[in-house]
Amino acid sequence: MEIARYERRVLAYLLDILLCLGCAFVVWFFVDWIRFLPVVVQIVILELLMGLFYMLFGGILLKWSNGYTLGSAIFRIKVVHMDDRDITYRDAFIRSITLSIVPWVVVNAVYMLIVHTERTIFDKLTDTIVVDRRTWH
Repeated sequence: MEIARYERRVLAYLLDILLCLGCAFVVWFFVDWIRFLPVVVQIVILELLMGLFYMLFGGILLKWSNGYTLGSAIFRIKVVHMDDRDITYRDAFIRSITLSIVPWVVVNAVYMLIVHTERTIFDKLTDTIVVDRRTWH
């Protein structure tokens, strides 16, 4: 197993975030009163909705598929435990909650670049790694 490269992880994450942002825009479109708020408040509401959708969908998909979100499945990367155990609900939701908060993700990305590691702070919290499925035999 080879740890997934930083670029593939970022692309998978961005795809997941874009899908969740799309869901947030659907809610924004159908809830009329949001559009009458100031633009800054609308942006904050959209970001909170996006984070909520990421927490729910990301956590549920990560557990049910045992390590995949939609973006990670497309980019062929998977979250696994270091000792090859299944992903628990706790691990799935800790990862999805921490990854849904954009400032934490930025700090995490800077950390990965500074220390030249492919293992993130969130990986260390849940004792997981993200592996590249293309290298499995």
